[in-house]
Amino acid sequence: MKYSHKHCFICTKSGTEPLLKTISDLYDLDIFVAVNYSIQEKVDKGMLPASLVDKLTFEQINSVVSWFESGDELVSIIDALDRPEVLLGGNKYSYKRIIEVVADKMGGAHIDPEVKDEDLALHMDNLLIGGLPPAERAIFDTARASIFVINSIEDFVTNGKNYQFIKPRNKKNDAT
Repeated sequence: MKYSHKHCFICTKSGTEPLLKTISDLYDLDIFVAVNYSIQEKVDKGMLPASLVDKLTFEQINSVVSWFESGDELVSIIDALDRPEVLLGGNKYSYKRIIEVVADKMGGAHIDPEVKDEDLALHMDNLLIGGLPPAERAIFDTARASIFVINSIEDFVTNGKNYQFIKPRNKKNDAT
């Protein structure tokens, strides 16, 4: 069950909105993160030559922990979690998908006997990132970033501290 709490924080489960979205709605704020473009996105935007994509077999575009530093574009944290950030063996994975697979199929919440081979590749130890297979690194980094987000939201709401990644939603002026 160690991954199921992270799963509920960022993913819709059984019709229940992610806790992160609930918190954003409750406090009427949006949370953004800075993402870097993938090599493919940079090629598509004319920033790099297409030849760089031909033999690419591994790319981790954005580490979740770097989302609060700088990047090419600010996007909502929910959208960032859905971006295909990890390329491994020709398959692209979002952080949301990695967390869902671990939680729903690999023992986080229960074990599914029919886990796809492409999802199992995320757990192999022939490629380690910071000493961990890609899925475990993604889970660890997402947990660290989630703690930062929670602490930042609390500081924003209770102390009025400004964060460039937390923005109050624009309220419409009601004509009375």
